[in-house]
Amino acid sequence: METNTSPLPGLDQGQWQHARAAMHGYSRVLGALRSEHSPRQKHWWHASLSVHTRGLTTGPVHTTAGALELRLDFLDGHAALLDSQGRAERWYLTALSPAKLATLVSSTTAEWGKTVDLDAGRFGEIQLGEGALRDARALFSAILWFDGLLKAFKARQKQETSPVQLWPHHFDLALLYLTGRQVPDHDPVDEESADEQLNFGFSPGSGDERPYFYATCYPPADDFPGIELPVFAGWNHEGWQGVRVDYDGLRRIADPYGSLFELLEMLRSQAETALG
Repeated sequence: METNTSPLPGLDQGQWQHARAAMHGYSRVLGALRSEHSPRQKHWWHASLSVHTRGLTTGPVHTTAGALELRLDFLDGHAALLDSQGRAERWYLTALSPAKLATLVSSTTAEWGKTVDLDAGRFGEIQLGEGALRDARALFSAILWFDGLLKAFKARQKQETSPVQLWPHHFDLALLYLTGRQVPDHDPVDEESADEQLNFGFSPGSGDERPYFYATCYPPADDFPGIELPVFAGWNHEGWQGVRVDYDGLRRIADPYGSLFELLEMLRSQAETALG
């Protein structure tokens, strides 16, 4: 049954791939601001972004002259720079490249007496444009849907989990589940390689690649996933190993939320068994 009744928007018309590339570029500017001016957290949690009702945010970034926040609003297509003294600047993304956004953030914060210097050369020149704004809204609607599902799943877990966070580098939304055990013969100080972990997330793809949901297990376990996967899911082995749920297939089933949530619970349980 499907398509026009699905809670997930279609991402197959217009300029959604262009919108995705531009949104990715803007998110990298936010990621640079947060990672370069936030204290380090394990698993690089200081370098990620949070989803808000209309887009993405760094959350408060603390400086010696007060806090900053950089937000993206994909519903009306603007970026907003705010500070804790009540100042704010707003720029529309339709004619703004990520490189130009980085330049504006650096110059504006300098005027506000805060030292934030983002190298504009690290970011691209792609602009969202008026024609891709509708597609940006659709893609953000999908991101927001997965954000809600992952947060509901996180709330059910007893073990430590990461925030539900968007990673600017690959532009994927993810939740990390930590089993509490460590991988033998790995330096415990290097938590990236030492912590047993499951990673659940949504990737909007890149280039011509279609969006998908993923679940991976570290270290790789022969018995994962260890269950017969539902028809809408499969095993991915090209580039990365794990369970893959294609976005388009998920849209075609009657209850995408309930079906995916049930799959996540089964995969978490099976991975705990396989790793333990």
